[in-house]
Amino acid sequence: MTVQLPRSRNRLEWYRFDQVGSGGWELILPDFYARLFAQQEPAVMEKSNGDFHRAPDHAGQRVCFDGLTTDDVAVVERFISDFRRFVVLGLSSRLKSCFSDELDCCLALDYNAESPDELSQHKRTPIGQLEYRAKYEESERAVIVLARHMVTLLDRIGQSFALGEVTLSYVPPGMGKQFDLPRELVRAVGDVLTSRVTHDPPTVVRPTLIVNKPDLKGLALPDKIAAWRSLEESGAITLSDSVIDRTVVVIDDLYQSGATLWSYAGYLKSLGATTVIGMVCVKSRRDTDNL
Repeated sequence: MTVQLPRSRNRLEWYRFDQVGSGGWELILPDFYARLFAQQEPAVMEKSNGDFHRAPDHAGQRVCFDGLTTDDVAVVERFISDFRRFVVLGLSSRLKSCFSDELDCCLALDYNAESPDELSQHKRTPIGQLEYRAKYEESERAVIVLARHMVTLLDRIGQSFALGEVTLSYVPPGMGKQFDLPRELVRAVGDVLTSRVTHDPPTVVRPTLIVNKPDLKGLALPDKIAAWRSLEESGAITLSDSVIDRTVVVIDDLYQSGATLWSYAGYLKSLGATTVIGMVCVKSRRDTDNL
């Protein structure tokens, strides 16, 4: 992805898309999303009067279009609708000293709640409610719906990458874990992708821990990252297939600090993966795991 990820968490909170004059359109987006739009929607950009430029009266980037069709307008509105919900996840200040380019892109379908207070009152976003039902009630229906949303997100990510054969994986669960939501989501996403194409199902690289995973929940962030790296360096994680020269989409359920996902992405790249994309159900409203 040529567009550098923003720091920490980011969502399209403001924009302007209005018709101006006779048949003209004006689009104003924050800097990151302007670059992303230009990359993802080149056919629409061909109808612009040039590239995005700093808006003189707004803290963003502005571009004007002539001759947009109804379909073109729908493309712009769909981009806006997607990224008003999707959460783009970059390196937080706490992770920046430990990671750099392990994840090429990482997005969440939504936040789990609109605020910490709402979460404390068990008020979740629709995606957050699906994630809760899938994880704690083991609802197969919720898993399937989340998988369909993830395929939609994968379609959107695919516009920023030259995606060939997609390889799916998930963060390795603890030994003997009977129900693991990321693993179930990979299965369901694979089923949805298989139903849409005529060729073989996507490759799934299944990670397995061959030792008991230490209890990471009570660890501070540096200790948690060190524990993951110790597992990787000791050969405690095995993969069902090679990831050399592959684009790997790693699926997880919840992104808090991101330490686990960035650690596993680094492990995949150390084994030869060329691109690693993180795709999670929900981002928590806090950026820390424990402390």
